[in-house]
Amino acid sequence: MKKRILLYFFLTLLSSNLLFSQSLLSETRTWDGDGPDNEWTTILNWSNNLEPEFDADVVININESVNFSPPGDITVESIRLGEKNSTTLSSNLTIAVGNTLTTTKGGAYGSSGMRLDGISSNESVLTVNGTFNIEAYANGHGIDINKYCEVVVGSNGNLNVAASVGETPPGTAVNDGISISDDLTNSGTIEITAPRAMQRWN
Repeated sequence: MKKRILLYFFLTLLSSNLLFSQSLLSETRTWDGDGPDNEWTTILNWSNNLEPEFDADVVININESVNFSPPGDITVESIRLGEKNSTTLSSNLTIAVGNTLTTTKGGAYGSSGMRLDGISSNESVLTVNGTFNIEAYANGHGIDINKYCEVVVGSNGNLNVAASVGETPPGTAVNDGISISDDLTNSGTIEITAPRAMQRWN
């Protein structure tokens, strides 16, 4: 009888751990633009017709401008705008006044909370007119602004970036709040908490 109880307890514990581990795994939600508009909250615009949830790594990598203006605040794990090494793709994302978007960890290329990639003939642009909170607690930067990309913080915009050392062994790397290779225009408020606030690359 005791053996059965212990076996039942072990199987229950194992099942709980598996469920917990699965809950920690992120899912990728890719913008396909099949909806009638460019609104983030239109489910037809997303892969499998599922709007990104809190555990989603968001990928917007087609030539479209996405408007973020939901009725409430939204949190995802990470966002990638544009496509690394592409010669044809660039994407735009605008966070509307009064709206708040938050990322909670790294996940896209190099574990950045937000990454932008563009092309010389058509830059990828992130426009922050509301509030954008980037919390990158993995091994990476808060936001990567790569070449042929631009981040614009409007007069009502708030860009809050927090990056930590995470899993990086001490002395081997420094995580930047903002890693920038192109343009950053600020008419609002930018707050950065990171081992190194900003690093500009040529």
